[in-house]
Amino acid sequence: MQISPTPSDLAAATAILRSGTDPRQSLCRALVRFLGADAATLWELRGGALEVTAGSDAPPSISPRVPVGPGSFAGRAVADAARVFVVDAREHPDVHPQAVDQLGLRSVLAEPLQAQGAPAGAVVIAWRTAVTAIDPFSSGVISLMAGQAAMAIGRADLAARLEHQALTDPLTDLPNRRGLARDLDREMARAARRGSALAFALMDLDRFKAYNDEYGHPAGDRLLVRAARAWRAAIRAQDVLARWGGEEFVVLLPDCGTGAASPLAIVERVRRATPDGQTASV
Repeated sequence: MQISPTPSDLAAATAILRSGTDPRQSLCRALVRFLGADAATLWELRGGALEVTAGSDAPPSISPRVPVGPGSFAGRAVADAARVFVVDAREHPDVHPQAVDQLGLRSVLAEPLQAQGAPAGAVVIAWRTAVTAIDPFSSGVISLMAGQAAMAIGRADLAARLEHQALTDPLTDLPNRRGLARDLDREMARAARRGSALAFALMDLDRFKAYNDEYGHPAGDRLLVRAARAWRAAIRAQDVLARWGGEEFVVLLPDCGTGAASPLAIVERVRRATPDGQTASV
């Protein structure tokens, strides 16, 4: 068959792009809707390799990372900075056999994505029936969607980084006061809904000023980092450790129980985990 979307297909795909909260998944779903495809998967460059970051549905169980270059459609599209279109992917050297087996794929198109003029990844679109050709209008829309999505992804990633910086202490990588306020609001609302206990502990390193005076502020910073790591390792997965300021920290303990899960037992484990022979008060 030849891909020939209608104006209503384009309108529906545009609505998906505009209304979606996740630009990655929105791109995949919009392309599936516009092209009448069966699946779309977004691969992005991370650490020199391509990783699956989104899909129109749950992505198939394929390799989590693939190299740039031959061996995958996404890798080929990124390496060549050009679209890859294959009518019959079943015997193609760049296809994932697992994806073909799991989804029954036949035709595949990989469109490269760029961010600020540099390769950023590729979106791979697949059909279960053979697609013999894609008309020029559809081809242009695919490129336009990919370009717009790449910019939206860049803006979303920048916003996420700025939010992380605003809510995170740069020295210890723990939530700062603003991050703690967000977490505290969330945990108080959850405790109210469930009728469960929520404990709030204040703690600080003992004689920290004397430590700084004797060893210097860089050594004091290193102690804060080591203490934060040790304390975080001593709390439960659902607990929150935040830096209030200076040598003062806060621990949120939701769903507290008795015995080893009691607030006193948990904070005592935290206190005893203080590194370098130092002590802390809670």
